[in-house]
Amino acid sequence: MTFVSPNSAARVFTLGIIHASANGWAAWLFWRHIEPHARYAYIIAAVLTFAQAAAALLQALLAVIEADAASSPHDFWLFSLIIILNAVSNVLLGSWILFLLIMLRLVLELKNLAEIDVLTGILNRRGLRSHVDRLLKSARPVTSISVLLLDIDFFKSINDMHGHDIGDEVLIIMGKLLRKSATPSIIPCRWGGEEFCIVIESQDETAILQFAERIRAQFCEETKLHNALPSGATVSIGMSTSTFHDGFEFSKLISVADNHLYLAKGFGRNRVCSSS
Repeated sequence: MTFVSPNSAARVFTLGIIHASANGWAAWLFWRHIEPHARYAYIIAAVLTFAQAAAALLQALLAVIEADAASSPHDFWLFSLIIILNAVSNVLLGSWILFLLIMLRLVLELKNLAEIDVLTGILNRRGLRSHVDRLLKSARPVTSISVLLLDIDFFKSINDMHGHDIGDEVLIIMGKLLRKSATPSIIPCRWGGEEFCIVIESQDETAILQFAERIRAQFCEETKLHNALPSGATVSIGMSTSTFHDGFEFSKLISVADNHLYLAKGFGRNRVCSSS
């Protein structure tokens, strides 16, 4: 067997096949499971690992072709050098790729943590703005963008009367409700404090108003289940919609939704207000 054979060529051939198989499998995994956030890094890793597999396979073939030379004591040092160089290059390349992918994963996790609201588990303002920026650069068709701004009514009174822990639980209830309602075209976030924001793509105003009314009603019903809030809590919602065009400004859309939220508060709270 080549694993125990004293023949140098057999040893080089065996190691070459093992290294080629391992690196070929790793290259396929890198190529098959490319992550969008690090596409180029995964492609480079796949190419380099495949090149290492090809080099190991070539080493195995050369060992067979030059078997007689490998058996000669005079050329034994050459095949020993090939084995050592192949092992060192595998370790160095493997370590570099592993380090690179670990760093990319850490960067992605830190980025996600920076864009997620810890209390509610949905995006924070920074995360939503990043989503909108990606949307503006996206090639997929988007006909319109709508914004819902939600503000929990009398939230300060809830904190003052029941304590901040109860206030946090109310925010968590809203976060869970919005997470359940989220889709690829409906992205919620905690805008700040007791305010939440939802960005909705390519839906008509009637459907969005119905969606907003459903959120408003469900929030009241779910907070009624809390022992400290038998009457539940309510939310006011302002809505704005804009066609998607080259001069689109998200800040203006937010400003209009904020004005409508102010009207909802002025008209008695616990309602949805829009331009219509």
